[in-house]
Amino acid sequence: NPTLIDASSFAVTNTATVAQADAIHGYNPVSATATYALLDTAAHFVAAIVAHDPALAKATSFGVVGLATVAQADLILGYNVVSSQTASYALADTASNLVTAVGVNNVALGNAVSLAATGTASVAQADAMHDYTSFWGLNLSYALADTAAHVAAAITGADPALGDATSFTITGVTKVAEADTIHAYNAISASASYALSDSAASLVAAIVAVDAALANATSYVVTGTATVAQAATILGYDAASANAIYALSDSAANLAGAS
Repeated sequence: NPTLIDASSFAVTNTATVAQADAIHGYNPVSATATYALLDTAAHFVAAIVAHDPALAKATSFGVVGLATVAQADLILGYNVVSSQTASYALADTASNLVTAVGVNNVALGNAVSLAATGTASVAQADAMHDYTSFWGLNLSYALADTAAHVAAAITGADPALGDATSFTITGVTKVAEADTIHAYNAISASASYALSDSAASLVAAIVAVDAALANATSYVVTGTATVAQAATILGYDAASANAIYALSDSAANLAGAS
């Protein structure tokens, strides 16, 4: 635009992306003195910083849209005084990276408005993240994945970190009592599925009691042995239990009658 040549100064209202700042800064010596409030993604900021983009030096503030990893936040905050004082973001990274950041009091945490773990987090990782976010009044979200023993113990212990879980994934095998505890915790944990592994007596008792937690079992393994009657009860419960694995132990008469 030829009219821009006659401009004695450039004032940028509202916000500018990195690409827009580059265009303004690179137009001519007058426009190169313009200042602006930058608003862009963490990826664009990081790329500009790594490339030593001169347009960034004229930013009066840095606003990060979307999510930032710990590494991205560290790079943005470390660029200059303006970025360290004005940048804020929703921090999203693996539970491992977030827990490590909490453990060393990484500066990236100080400007975060919320924390979200990508992938999954164990109970121990959730506890570490929750301790930090609850102290600073930040929102936390993560997908919980841990053993039934760890999850059930956390529920029994009224672990407040579980309230931030967006889903529950149970690794390994689960006893009936653990499944009951997990299933009853809240609406989210009630949708968790698990591989049941327990004594024939415990499984039969749950079936007879119409235990709601059994509906989420993906497989059944009987520990110890099962009588013919117990095996029949387990096999007849549902499609998952119909494929139950067990070792039969009963009287010769009962075994002969079942064959």
